[in-house]
Amino acid sequence: MAEHLNKQNSISLIVPTRNEAANVPLLLARLAQAAAPLLHEVLFVDDSDDETGAVILAQNGRFPFPIRLIARPPERRNGLSGAVVEGLHAASGTWVAVMDADLQHPPETLPRLLARAGQADTRPVPIWCDPRRASGC
Repeated sequence: MAEHLNKQNSISLIVPTRNEAANVPLLLARLAQAAAPLLHEVLFVDDSDDETGAVILAQNGRFPFPIRLIARPPERRNGLSGAVVEGLHAASGTWVAVMDADLQHPPETLPRLLARAGQADTRPVPIWCDPRRASGC
């Protein structure tokens, strides 16, 4: 379905996590099967106080896409929306998607979402503007 897409249409997938170590390997396996060619990176923003961060790091090199981890210290743990915003700051793909680690958002939908977003009549829409950037929004 996504054979026509190229690196210009790559996804930075932001996955906020909090104590979800058991879900990480399954999520990554499903992403690898469903959307590996589309993934520029999978970026976990982790607020856990269990072994989730270590499990994420242990997955590096096991999948055909880069896996990045932002392990937020307690003083920066400001909830789901804060984790998403921090992920947006760090993302470097052409497109950004957010997915829960508990698999309530099926990884298999990513190719269809990107194909739809890449249609001629659609454009990337900034949902957040960094006022510190000289170029503005």
